[in-house]
Amino acid sequence: MRLIAACALMLACAVAAAQVPLSEVQARLDQARVIRGEFTQLRELVGVDKPLRASGRFVLDRARGVVWETRKPFAQTLRITRDEIVQRQGETVTLRLNTGRDPAAGTVGTVLFALMAGDFEGLARYFEIEASVDGARWQVNLTPRTATLGKLMRTLSLSGAKTVETIDLTAQSGDATRIALRGVTLLPAPGAAEDAAFE
Repeated sequence: MRLIAACALMLACAVAAAQVPLSEVQARLDQARVIRGEFTQLRELVGVDKPLRASGRFVLDRARGVVWETRKPFAQTLRITRDEIVQRQGETVTLRLNTGRDPAAGTVGTVLFALMAGDFEGLARYFEIEASVDGARWQVNLTPRTATLGKLMRTLSLSGAKTVETIDLTAQSGDATRIALRGVTLLPAPGAAEDAAFE
């Protein structure tokens, strides 16, 4: 009995210790409702010598979702809400997925939103999470819990300070994507520009 109790105590302490860094990361994040800024994306594809670069701006509204507006190398907008994922090129809708009817789309939408928002409670439903902190800065490594996500990605990590600043993803194919978020502005409520982005 003593051995069982000791093992249970050790396990409880290990779990608590694992959760402490993650809670410290969460405490460092600003919880502003609206986060907006610019992004640069670098993709390295297996078998392709030259990496693919893209840049643009984003808006995250914790109550509504994320709008990802690519400006270079070509104009494209991706809007992710709780109900749907919509991709546009100019005025033309090139993709529309209903997250309620398509479970895979719902999972992808939820994960993308949680990544941008630094919603680790939401991410914990889909990933095993390991976190570390260094002063004001933090890094989080995520391992997929589900087979669906495991087929898509090999490694995933986030880092930042008051907000998520970098997202690094390696797909099972070996393709690697690095996203850097810069020029971030934090707002307590959406303005006219944010409202227009979600129309």
